Amino acid sequence: MLFPHLIFVELSQIMSAYRATPQLCPDYSGKPLGPSQCLSAFFMLAAAAMAAMAIFGYFEQRHALKSLEIDAKLF
Repeated sequence: MLFPHLIFVELSQIMSAYRATPQLCPDYSGKPLGPSQCLSAFFMLAAAAMAAMAIFGYFEQRHALKSLEIDAKLF
């Protein structure tokens, strides 16, 4: 009958070793994000939008130049 007692002792030692500590940082759950918390996300979105516009503009210009070459060959 010592076996269940040993399990209880080991479990209590494990529980005391991994006991949660109190929260030291302020709790912001449920509060809206301010500009300082999402500034880097905004910069990443702006950079991605500029890259997409640059790539689109490059291919659009390339397509326009090819159509001009085709028109020039027709004359």
